[in-house]
Amino acid sequence: MNNFLFQKDLILGTALWGWGIDKSKALMILDNFVEKGYRKVDVATNYPINNNYSSYGQTLNWLGEWIRNNSAHPIEVICKVGSLSNTKTNKCNLSKSFLLTSKALINEKLKDSLYCLMIHWDNRSNLDEIKETSNFLMNTFNEGIKVGLSGIKNPKLYYEAAPSLRDKWHIQIKENLINNENRKKYSTIFPKAKYQAYGINMGGLKIDKNEKAISTYLRNINIENSTKEIILNKMKNSILKPEPKSIFDLFISSVYQNKNISEIIIAPSNLKQLNSSLYFINEIKMAHKLIK
Repeated sequence: MNNFLFQKDLILGTALWGWGIDKSKALMILDNFVEKGYRKVDVATNYPINNNYSSYGQTLNWLGEWIRNNSAHPIEVICKVGSLSNTKTNKCNLSKSFLLTSKALINEKLKDSLYCLMIHWDNRSNLDEIKETSNFLMNTFNEGIKVGLSGIKNPKLYYEAAPSLRDKWHIQIKENLINNENRKKYSTIFPKAKYQAYGINMGGLKIDKNEKAISTYLRNINIENSTKEIILNKMKNSILKPEPKSIFDLFISSVYQNKNISEIIIAPSNLKQLNSSLYFINEIKMAHKLIK
């Protein structure tokens, strides 16, 4: 048994809400996620990233509506901010004035549910500009809200700008069974940060060429056959407990049993996928005596 294995928070991802998942289905997934005892939800101010400008901010609006209608079931929302477009570009505004305005709007929608505010994409290399952003985040942290980073080109500058936050960051990283390069970029600078893994199933990879996941189709993701072979070999030779019975079991188990990952973002497109994920995670916990 892995003696370093510990229970990890699950976070419900919303990147496909309004982009492959309609409103009624999205909120039904959230209802069931909360009913199962989970509380954390990940969103961004520019979701869905569907290249339709009129949809900008739609996901946050849906989430805000759910919160207003479910005051008896508090949730904790991780909200990424800064992106100015939902057209798959990295165009951002990370100035203090913009972030303050964005934070006020987020609080208006989410009420008391804002748990963590994250910078969403930053390609800057100017330390003074990053200091301005970091000062805003420091004030946010001092208000009792967690702070985080996602898609940062020069993470070292965030350490130089705010060394006191070094061990406080929540950092979202794209990580899966065969790729941890994203995390390695941050971990030498922020070894004690809390890492949240997304993209754990490689965009909904299906080994059967006749199957297509919503995410794979919408994002036009193509997985090379050589990569599929690697994954199939890992499935065949897996020593993970419990034994994975599907490719997705393998994906989620490998990340859950990774001591470097603190939280996992799952983004099911329907209730069947949600329940399957939660069932197998429960199996992992029981196999490793994390629950009785």
